[in-house]
Amino acid sequence: MQFETEETFMYEKNKRYMHHIIYLFLLTILSGCLGPSYFWQSINGHFDLLSKRVPIQKLIDAKTTSAKLKQQLEKTVKYRAFAEKTLLLPTKGTFNSYADLKRHKATWVVFASQPYKLAPKKWCFPVTGCLNYLGYFNEADAHKHGDKLKNLGMDVYIDGSPAYSTLGWFDDPLLNTFINYADEKLLALIFHELAHQKLYIADDPTLNESYAVAVSQIGVTLWFEGQGNSADILRINKQLKQKNNFINNVQTVRKQLAALYTSPLDITTKQRQKEAILKAVGKKYAHTWPKEWFSKGLNNAKLNSANTYSRLVPQIMAVFNKEGRDIVKFHKTIEKISKSAPAKREAILNSFVGVSDG
Repeated sequence: MQFETEETFMYEKNKRYMHHIIYLFLLTILSGCLGPSYFWQSINGHFDLLSKRVPIQKLIDAKTTSAKLKQQLEKTVKYRAFAEKTLLLPTKGTFNSYADLKRHKATWVVFASQPYKLAPKKWCFPVTGCLNYLGYFNEADAHKHGDKLKNLGMDVYIDGSPAYSTLGWFDDPLLNTFINYADEKLLALIFHELAHQKLYIADDPTLNESYAVAVSQIGVTLWFEGQGNSADILRINKQLKQKNNFINNVQTVRKQLAALYTSPLDITTKQRQKEAILKAVGKKYAHTWPKEWFSKGLNNAKLNSANTYSRLVPQIMAVFNKEGRDIVKFHKTIEKISKSAPAKREAILNSFVGVSDG
């Protein structure tokens, strides 16, 4: 679907976008991490996404827009307003437009680690700092890079992501890859992505992602509490309990593997015991949420993907509760913690739930 105003919509932002792109280009060259091919796939994917944007209001007003899409877009307008007013998240131009990518995922994310270490492989960039993952706009490119890492003997996990964020550098659109999500899932995704614009700390992906997940959980809870439907509230609370159980299960498995990897056993024995642990874990958690997550392709990299996005969620939720569920105090406390020395941040967060650093 095309509109005469879409060209103007893009043109008005081109100058601002171009100086960002040039800046990113220079930073990527300076980083020297992945070479020009990775940079070009990033830029091409980014501009392809931007070129497909259509202003939301134009779609809502258009007679040719399906009733389903119009309904979902109208919901996001309310969700975005709630994020700004109640959660105090910056919205800027984010989610004011919509893009149909004609594919089922926005990006594909590569995670990797050594086979007998839980520390994730990191990719470093001047703007974002070091990340525990690497994103691709093309699935085949992601798997090609993953295969190279596997050939080096690494554990690799590749997961498709429905969302794409530029951390507020650009006006990111809503995407076809998630627009038809159920209400609570769509709410969570929007709040998560906007949270990255509220707080982002270079070189601390676990805090960044755990914070965004926690904010999304807080936002979903507050939204449904505001709707006053007791059945919905019970359902959301049940989902939160499932997610907390998943976090605990991931940490339990990681502790088992950490004990094995730091033992004096030879590599052959470690590999045999690693396989036994992962097989037992797959059977033990086969029917827990999310279904079959532990029983399909479990390795260090997959565990690290969950660890990055969830390890500090209970601690950050504890901050919210100990601040009396006051969103202003919550944000101030998290911001203060984020300004602490990197080595102290997790210890401070752990103090809110009495978790030791050992």
